[in-house]
Amino acid sequence: MQFRFFERFGKYVFLERLGRGGMAEVYLAIAPGAIGVNKLYAVKKIVSENLNQNSYVDMFKEEAQIAIQLQHNNIVSVHDFGFENAQFFLVMEYVQGKNLAAFLKQVKKKRKILPLPLVAYIMHEITAGLEYAHGATALGTGLPLHIIHRDINPHNIMVSYSGDIKIIDFGVAKVANPAEEELRKRSSGLVGKIHYMPPEMVGGRELDPRSDQFSLGVLFWELITGNKLFDGETEKDILENIKKCRIPSIKRQNPFVTDELERIVLRCLKADPNERYQKTTDLLKDVNFYLTNNFPDFTQKNLQEFFKGIVGDEEEEAQQRIRSYYNMHFGDAMGNAALAVPKSALPPKFRPLPNVSERGETETNNSDKPIIVHHQHQPQPESDAAPSSQSRSQTQSQYQSHSQSHSQNRSRSLGRESAHTRGSEIPSLTRKQSKQDKVAFSKALYTSTKIHSRKPDPSKYKNANHLWGYCLSVLLWIGLLHSVEEFVFSGPDDGQECTAVFWRCL
Repeated sequence: MQFRFFERFGKYVFLERLGRGGMAEVYLAIAPGAIGVNKLYAVKKIVSENLNQNSYVDMFKEEAQIAIQLQHNNIVSVHDFGFENAQFFLVMEYVQGKNLAAFLKQVKKKRKILPLPLVAYIMHEITAGLEYAHGATALGTGLPLHIIHRDINPHNIMVSYSGDIKIIDFGVAKVANPAEEELRKRSSGLVGKIHYMPPEMVGGRELDPRSDQFSLGVLFWELITGNKLFDGETEKDILENIKKCRIPSIKRQNPFVTDELERIVLRCLKADPNERYQKTTDLLKDVNFYLTNNFPDFTQKNLQEFFKGIVGDEEEEAQQRIRSYYNMHFGDAMGNAALAVPKSALPPKFRPLPNVSERGETETNNSDKPIIVHHQHQPQPESDAAPSSQSRSQTQSQYQSHSQSHSQNRSRSLGRESAHTRGSEIPSLTRKQSKQDKVAFSKALYTSTKIHSRKPDPSKYKNANHLWGYCLSVLLWIGLLHSVEEFVFSGPDDGQECTAVFWRCL
């Protein structure tokens, strides 16, 4: 049996790190819910080295303000933005799959090339998400946001195992408001992957939503040909090639490309923004027309099957890992750690019970209190779970009305005095579990919780058997004192008579 410890971050438990960049890192996290209902998220937070950098913090806040207003099938949804442990964090939808860069790397490793129907479908999905972002409006005012992503590249495109295409990472995106000169100056900064930068960004000129079209054109060109468009030995060489903007022929790289598709890609790659599509909506119309006229039967299912053929057993391994996370019970350990216990390690007779105060009010678990989630089955009468005050009174009345054996009463009284933690109950182990499992489970609970003992309350045990024991002890003392008195006043010769008196008193 294995017990694992994970980092607890507010109400979330970090399971594994999905990625790390220069500004932030992303973790796969689970949010334990009521009655064992859990959900997986991708939690993004600034790396510890950049917590004191105001520029990174401001950029992170701007990403949250932009992304939380976007709701589209081709954009990763943002569910929450909060502050925990002196740092901001962003809770996003978890996409189970790979980014497009890793997917293309595996395709190239197997010496394959993406089929044109699949390329056209990916082009359509990315363009649809970007077209929505460019035309998005503020939730509070309804005014256009004029969002510029500024970092469209394969690393920021997620492909799920089910065939979904989603744009991620609006960390360097800006809201381009023509009425604000300050935002226009900030939008001209050199940010993003240099291989996909538009010429106007390299030249320090103003950016607008048409700048994202150039990055899309570079991405489309690489999807079709399988090669890098702008490359060089150094970053300076790459930037010089972007400024020159010399685009090789696509048909020479892939002879199956039609004139219509080449025209769409080359128009996106124009050095002058005025020669590109003036609106992303126009680009989406052309891509959609090409896809429906040439490959009308291609669907998301076809992409899913092709993806599965590339990744092989990777998908099944990922599914098993995710299922293992869902099948774990998470409880608090000391500090900010969380104890993960497999379902097989917990007795099947326990379910989560609310913490009841002395006034009968249900107490809620705070972040600094231990939380142990038990199995969801109904408890049996022989369980050691601590009863409420009402159940204690009912039990005492049953004890007074029905005379039971001393062994039964003793076991029930010990059951009421089982070990407790602050705000939670520790489950006992069933006989079906092996001795090795009991030892491992006890060690894990001992290291993760502070067990506090309580002295028994005499008022809880005023039943018939305890009253009889009290009377018996009084009689013993009376008999002993009477025998001593007879011995003192009668003398040692009457020892046999004293003994007889003692036994008569008993």
